Amino acid sequence: MERVRDYLDTYWQSEITSEQLLRDALMDANEGILEDQKINLERRDMGTTAVLIAFREDGAWRAHVGDSRLYRLRNQQLERVTEDHTWVARALKMGDIDPAQAKVHPWRHVLFQCLGRQDLNFIEVEALDAQPGDTFMMCSDGLTEEVPDNLIEKILTGQGNCDDQAVQLIEEAKNAGGSDNITIVLVDFSEDNQDS
Repeated sequence: MERVRDYLDTYWQSEITSEQLLRDALMDANEGILEDQKINLERRDMGTTAVLIAFREDGAWRAHVGDSRLYRLRNQQLERVTEDHTWVARALKMGDIDPAQAKVHPWRHVLFQCLGRQDLNFIEVEALDAQPGDTFMMCSDGLTEEVPDNLIEKILTGQGNCDDQAVQLIEEAKNAGGSDNITIVLVDFSEDNQDS
């Protein structure tokens, strides 16, 4: 994600729209991964996912590829904003499998879009509805595979600041047997934080 940050730092003040800026940043990251795969052949079949939000003069925006997720907590209710770019999520949406099958399906981690692919042709970028008081959570599937949404909501509406809540979520995932990467970023979009 360092490459994404560097790209955004370089072009943040430009006239590029936020939609195009986020799409270009992730496509640039994809190019970086492809370059790395040419040098390090043992990584040629590896890919990664990404989710990010940006607050610029033209509003709040989100970008996402893969199965890392964006959630919004508003009025004490947790809502999943993104849809996973996995075979199972697509099959579930089309009615080919049910939620119980999706939870244990052997292809639940098979991505149809991710960074690190020559054929990447779609980065999901959309305007993000952000209101004062919202909290946004970006996370890897290492969290969502182990901790159900209702427990995530309970922790995010409970005591503590964003740091405390992130630590608590990571501990819940580990205690549930989590062995995958567990990454969580919480963004408090409160009125107090809008000018910073």
